[in-house]
Amino acid sequence: MQYLTPGGWHRPDMETNCIGVCELDKTTRQCKGCFRYVDEIVGWRRLTDRQREDIMKRCWNEKKEYLEFFGDSYEDRR
Repeated sequence: MQYLTPGGWHRPDMETNCIGVCELDKTTRQCKGCFRYVDEIVGWRRLTDRQREDIMKRCWNEKKEYLEFFGDSYEDRR
């Protein structure tokens, strides 16, 4: 089920890996919080559940690698 909000269509059951640290890297255009690319963020609602799942898996792997290398600080990504 979805409903219209001032920000657009909302599906409460739609998963996302957003953690509220929304800042894009100027070079890669990748979010420093969720590791999604800007086109994935913008088109998130139009993707299928499978596409979102694949993106979240890729982002989790990238985040895991980043944290293993840099530690638990998002400040290093700024």
